[in-house]
Amino acid sequence: MAGKPEIHTTELKTFKRCRRKWAIGELAALQPQKRNMNFLLGTAVHSALEEWSATGDEEAMLDAFLVAVDNDTRDLREQTPWLYAEQEADIIEAVELGREMVTGYIKHWYPETFTVLRAGGKPLLEVAFSMPILTPDGKPTGYTYAGKMDGVVKDEYGIWILERKTTSNTNAEYLRLDDQNVMYLAYAQKMWPKIVPHLRGVYYDFLRKQRPGPRVKSPLFFRERVYRNQHEIDYAMEHVYYVVQDMIRVAKDPDNLAYPSPTKDCSWDCPYKQLCKAMNDGTDVDTIVEAGFVILSEGRNGWVSDWFPKGRV
Repeated sequence: MAGKPEIHTTELKTFKRCRRKWAIGELAALQPQKRNMNFLLGTAVHSALEEWSATGDEEAMLDAFLVAVDNDTRDLREQTPWLYAEQEADIIEAVELGREMVTGYIKHWYPETFTVLRAGGKPLLEVAFSMPILTPDGKPTGYTYAGKMDGVVKDEYGIWILERKTTSNTNAEYLRLDDQNVMYLAYAQKMWPKIVPHLRGVYYDFLRKQRPGPRVKSPLFFRERVYRNQHEIDYAMEHVYYVVQDMIRVAKDPDNLAYPSPTKDCSWDCPYKQLCKAMNDGTDVDTIVEAGFVILSEGRNGWVSDWFPKGRV
């Protein structure tokens, strides 16, 4: 490994979920050629609602949605048109569903129940940030934690980090253990000290990936406030340090340490599942890679490894 990479929120989450998935994406730098419809839909919905929260303009919101879809599918259309043709019907379906989701969202929550805070004359939406990762005794490691928070908002109860999610269900029980957004709170404390006395936690804003209809009984749009305390924030910052130490060890010895963590979610949530099975049973992985993946010239975010070129994966 060379250099000191930024550790992104999605990368950290992937590593904790499955070391092999992280290693294939970050060390071997393999990216699937086909678009993940869940990712495409989520990205476009985020872009649309960012525009809505900033301007309150429904037409501009829909334009932002379509621009995001266009940007996310451009390489697929231009570089691999045969793959785009295979996915075109799914992309159209995702666009139609997404438009219904965002228009239904603004009707459901109008008038809005929170206000977006501003800093430097700009709304605090899609706030990119980075902060140093420190050892437990406060010494710099040279690594940084980077991410993007959906927003910073205020309601009658205080100030919150906004986290928007597209989801297939309404189970919110796991939110209390979601440490990703606790790191956002840590950054907010350092960046905007004046809001600290009023900072309460994370405001989750959910949109279900489903159209309205007579059989839909659970809410399509729902929100959940999750309060967080200082102990949780301090713990999360220390926890990131130890996870990064594990990442460094795996990057040095992926053959032995980048093991899979299979669950029922592999069948729908991982683009590498066929490749992963081939790695386990000794099948030739090169054919699978050539048929379905793009190999980036380097590992992302500064990770460097000779793991994949030697044919081991």
